Amino acid sequence: MPGPFAVTPSTSTVSLDAARQGTVTFTVKNTTKIRIRGVGRFVATPPESVHWYTIAPAAPIPTQPTGQPAPDPSARDFAPEETQTYTVNIAVPPNTAAGDYRFKLIVANEVN
Repeated sequence: MPGPFAVTPSTSTVSLDAARQGTVTFTVKNTTKIRIRGVGRFVATPPESVHWYTIAPAAPIPTQPTGQPAPDPSARDFAPEETQTYTVNIAVPPNTAAGDYRFKLIVANEVN
């Protein structure tokens, strides 16, 4: 059974710059008729590469009071049938062999 979110990448390949960094966007749609909170996570091949990927905040993060954690950019509130864009930053370590590395963004209902 499909989940409450439809996730579509902007491209199937990402080129990295000289610093071995890149960016890709994903369109994420709440396919339900209710307000839900979605949480993004990555599945990567090989699994140890999962730490190369980070979700950028949807909007600039205001300065947090001392001792307060910054909001989690992977968790977002979605109105019924709302679409949002997740931007994923990629940073590949310099000693990593060239090759094809794969990942996908999965967004699930925070309640589950």
